[in-house]
Amino acid sequence: AVFQIVKFEYDNTDNMCKVHMAATDEGSKDVAKLVNRTSDSGKRMLFGELLLDMGKYTESQKYFETMREQMNSDDTEVADIYHNPGRAYGYKGDFKKALENFNRAYDLRSRTPVTSDYSLPDALNSLGVIYGEQGEYGKAKKRFNDALTMVEQHQTSDTKSKVLHIAQSHSNLGWIHFLKGEYQQALGFHQQSLNSRKQFLGDDFLLLADNYSSIGAVQHALGQF
Repeated sequence: AVFQIVKFEYDNTDNMCKVHMAATDEGSKDVAKLVNRTSDSGKRMLFGELLLDMGKYTESQKYFETMREQMNSDDTEVADIYHNPGRAYGYKGDFKKALENFNRAYDLRSRTPVTSDYSLPDALNSLGVIYGEQGEYGKAKKRFNDALTMVEQHQTSDTKSKVLHIAQSHSNLGWIHFLKGEYQQALGFHQQSLNSRKQFLGDDFLLLADNYSSIGAVQHALGQF
């Protein structure tokens, strides 16, 4: 069985998160996928990431910040605990706080880089998104390009993961060129992203829908109805 969240509350007196759950057999396969998805960053991150996926941004933010207070500053997971509240703040539109957390996560990851994962380019992409949302397109483009270069230079036998990370960087660059009104460049990057993802993802995968939507938006801007 798995558990369904019934109620979530933060107890300021005890400085802890309290979660009320009920057992259920529904969603077992989805939970298994989430566990596998977060295995690199540690199972301790799973609940906070689930809250993010559910749109419980404030609750997720408090969960990770409470975790951070209880961990040693040299713990290898501290960078992830800065990164995830950054996501929560970004979703809430608090870009200043998001940048503070993402920059801290990137700084920590830079000090002790893990060569087997993509945590550094992921942090750069997150920073780029926030800069893009703030209209700082030059800073955003630099972060996206730096992330792309880092992924391209990454040595790994996992071709699928590498190609999909490159596709994400291409998608991000397409987005920033679109915001700048550089539609031909945007179209090229979005098409590259789509082609890369189609190598490994099924036709009904949601990420492909994002690509098609982005390409459609660019074509509309170009008058290609």
